[in-house]
Amino acid sequence: MQFEQIHSRINIDSAIFTFGVPKESPNSFCYKIFCAGESSYSVEQFDPSSFDQLKVIVNKLSQLSPDKPRARIKIKVNRFMSVRLSFKKYDEEKGFKVKAYILGFLYFSSAGFLGSYVKVQQLKNLITYLNKCIESKSGV
Repeated sequence: MQFEQIHSRINIDSAIFTFGVPKESPNSFCYKIFCAGESSYSVEQFDPSSFDQLKVIVNKLSQLSPDKPRARIKIKVNRFMSVRLSFKKYDEEKGFKVKAYILGFLYFSSAGFLGSYVKVQQLKNLITYLNKCIESKSGV
């Protein structure tokens, strides 16, 4: 599947979320996730999450705060593999420290050792676009 129109791209460490309208279904809204791993390994999946999975992801992201900066979010991309976002701590200037990695059956791949920081506004944008995907899947 491909996008007819791309609305936004949001980078969370080595994971890239692309949001838009697919060519095959111009009345819907969905996302594609790409995550880079080590040794040129990567995973890419178009609209991997079900309605219920999206709600869980948004719920966990919404609960992140400076007081509670820890969370682990799993995004299944196929039967044996997922992209994980691991939020560790919060810094006033930099935002939330996060590490994105690929985890599979007997497999782990990460593009870096330390992770990176994501601003609060980036997380709010990610939540907003994931909510649009939820609305599209619910038929609202």
